Amino acid sequence: MHLIDVLSKKSVKLNISVGSKNDLLEELLFLASLGGKVRNFNLAKNSIYERENIMVTGIGRGVALPHSKSDGVTSVTASMVILSNPVDYDSFDNIPINIAIMILSPNKNPELHLSLIGRIARFFQDDTNRKKILRAKSIEEIFKLLELSKLKNQLI
Repeated sequence: MHLIDVLSKKSVKLNISVGSKNDLLEELLFLASLGGKVRNFNLAKNSIYERENIMVTGIGRGVALPHSKSDGVTSVTASMVILSNPVDYDSFDNIPINIAIMILSPNKNPELHLSLIGRIARFFQDDTNRKKILRAKSIEEIFKLLELSKLKNQLI
């Protein structure tokens, strides 16, 4: 499974501004709900905040990957935002984030969840990939980049 397989164009926003990490999580949760796979918003929301309390999901280099498994979703779903102004996320490298991808998965298949998280993290650790995503001018351009990556079998 690849990010493009679980990401809806309705669940992506470019050049948005948020005031805090919590505002960002709320926006990502809302966007994920637009994909039609969130059956219980509160369960999904609680699972994200519980996961963040266990360990912050800022993966470094300006990228956050909040994720959780939840009975609040019917199948794997995602949302993505590119921020116009970086926001502090308590990432391990202390670099404010400007790219955030949220993954919500049902509890029933943890291997698939972990595999997808790993692929996304590896993709965004590459400077070239991050810069291309940040330079994208439209959601369509983001999807073209993700599709090309999938075709090249470049992890996501």
